[in-house]
Amino acid sequence: MGQKFRSELLLADASHTRSDILVSIGVICGLAAVRLGFPIADPLFASRRRRHRLDRRGVLRQADQALSDTARLPVPEVCAAALAVAGVLSCHSVRTRGTTSEVLVDLHIQVDPVITVAAGHRIAEEVERAVCARFPEVADVIAHLEPFDDYQAKKTASEKAAGLLDQV
Repeated sequence: MGQKFRSELLLADASHTRSDILVSIGVICGLAAVRLGFPIADPLFASRRRRHRLDRRGVLRQADQALSDTARLPVPEVCAAALAVAGVLSCHSVRTRGTTSEVLVDLHIQVDPVITVAAGHRIAEEVERAVCARFPEVADVIAHLEPFDDYQAKKTASEKAAGLLDQV
């Protein structure tokens, strides 16, 4: 089900359940082996149970990524989608978060400062559509519109210098 619905939380729950089943089977097998006269079997099965408990950390890590602001898309590719839209002069402050099947994106785009608000809004909407078309897992995009002036150019340049906008 988790794969069908591309749900990280369902996949994590399935992994946790599978781990519980394997641990329970190990306990039963260990008890049965001891009762049959093989006392060494219990420590052997216990080491397998310990490994399955450690696997749960991966489940927690996976759930943590789904619930925290872990970046979900490569910033340069999101910027490239935005820059492909006519009228976008630059792009910066890209943030992506959410689950792998439902990504939320917000970014800043810079346009010619002399265009009308209506023209800028049309460009921002086109950027939102372009990002959604490029990344089917995107559920929502917020494109913050800014004039491309010296201040905004410096913000973009500082992100490029920091390597945040590589290959853009």
